[in-house]
Amino acid sequence: MDELASFNTTLNHRHYGEGAYEHRKQRSSLTDLKIITYGAATGLQSLFRYVDQEYLKRAAGSPAKILLGLAGVAELDDTQAGVMTETVMAIARQLPTSDLYLHAACHIKLLSHDGIAYLGSQNLSNGAEPYFEGANSSKKYFNRFHEVILKVEDTDLAWVNTLLCKVLADHQLCVRITSEHQDRTLA
Repeated sequence: MDELASFNTTLNHRHYGEGAYEHRKQRSSLTDLKIITYGAATGLQSLFRYVDQEYLKRAAGSPAKILLGLAGVAELDDTQAGVMTETVMAIARQLPTSDLYLHAACHIKLLSHDGIAYLGSQNLSNGAEPYFEGANSSKKYFNRFHEVILKVEDTDLAWVNTLLCKVLADHQLCVRITSEHQDRTLA
């Protein structure tokens, strides 16, 4: 285990009924955006759509860096692999001005922008949104699921870049999506 940084944090707890990153909705832009999140390889289209709509569309400053960890890539059958290829091609066609990576073995969850970083068990996906409305919901049992989010407010978030570099150095399991991935063979 490598120690990358030491800092003060605020520990937050969330039930699935509550929104995880509601603060972003009050911001018209997200400066120096970096995201590492995780989801099923079969859900790449949904995961990218969420990250694009909720974060990339408001990215400002330096190009955003996005790393999507994908579970189950090795278990995809031919049909699922074909769907994933089509999704990669579609992402490459609409690629925003950001660095987007897919990684087959990354389970980290990180959101960093505007000098603040969030780490924890919460994915940056539709699962970060409130799952139900209020205490009268018929889905009360979802209050039993728990997430933790550490909020790091530090004048030096260099560790975020260090963490990204460490994960991206795993070249055998990581690929940067570029406009060239519009080609089916490369995708």
